[in-house]
Amino acid sequence: MSAYLTWIFLAAALAAALGLISMKRAERARRRADDRARYEEAAARANAEPERPAEEPFQETHLDRVALRSALPDYDFLFSASVWWRPAATAGDVPTHGNLSVLAAATVLRRAQELTLREHPDRYGSVQYRLEEQLGARALDDSATLVVMVTDVTLTLAAEDRDRLRKLAGLRKEEDTWEQERQYERSKRKYLADEILKTPGSAAVWWLARHEDDVTGTVNLLGPLAQLSAASNNTEVAELFRHLVEGPAEAGPAPWDDDSPARDHPQDLPLSTVDCVARLLDAAGLDDPTPERWTLLHRIIRGLEGAGRRGEAEEVRARLWPDQTPEESAPEDPAAEPTAAGSEPPHWEPDPASS
Repeated sequence: MSAYLTWIFLAAALAAALGLISMKRAERARRRADDRARYEEAAARANAEPERPAEEPFQETHLDRVALRSALPDYDFLFSASVWWRPAATAGDVPTHGNLSVLAAATVLRRAQELTLREHPDRYGSVQYRLEEQLGARALDDSATLVVMVTDVTLTLAAEDRDRLRKLAGLRKEEDTWEQERQYERSKRKYLADEILKTPGSAAVWWLARHEDDVTGTVNLLGPLAQLSAASNNTEVAELFRHLVEGPAEAGPAPWDDDSPARDHPQDLPLSTVDCVARLLDAAGLDDPTPERWTLLHRIIRGLEGAGRRGEAEEVRARLWPDQTPEESAPEDPAAEPTAAGSEPPHWEPDPASS
């Protein structure tokens, strides 16, 4: 019985010891947790950013149709905007300017003036958007006293200035058009005087190139073309063409006896087509046998044949187109140059359509 009580006493003592140990461990754990919490709180306070002072709200100043100079003298832009500003320092600092709204407005106007001085007044619409872009962002003034920004920008011109600029633009366009027309006339006159009407021959060739099927009409215009060429060069009509522009000769003694039958004087006889073509070739400077002469002569003959004047075409061919060896052939196209560069013309092959 005594041994049993001994074991009971030992078990109770052991349980009490274990409970005391558990209580000690729990107390140490609680203390460590409290120390850790106090450490983390102190570290958070040390790393926390200092509190910023409260910023003052923006205040508004309105600008209404203030004149800003443009790139043209006496043509001012009219600038309107809402200017928003607040002090750049904290609310407790003493301001360095007596009227901060005026300082903000002056800063905005100075920056706007730097832009408008480089702009033409008739572009006020696009300049308005550029002003909104540059002045709309927050920025310090030059003295770093204020934070300034701008909204509701309007840029325009006075109505009378818009009318004047519109009239000036119309006059400039009319003047440019007139100058272009004058330049066109000068170029055309130079072309006619220096190239087309430089000689009667060049004038005749130019006319024939535009009227290939009217050889006879070109021949009949040799006189007027010679007059035009002489007038454009301030000279007299060339001796070769003078008989085509002068009036009929005065009556004089007949070179034949009064009893002889009346007959025409050779000078009074009309020129034949062959003579006119020969004079045309001489006037064009194609009196020598060259490839250019054969090409032009080929055009004339084909033109006469196309006009139904086959007899005159055959006469021109017989007198002005000498025979050549049958191995050579005439150019197939009037504009084509003869293949031979010598002095002899190619052999003529009649147009099958004219036979």
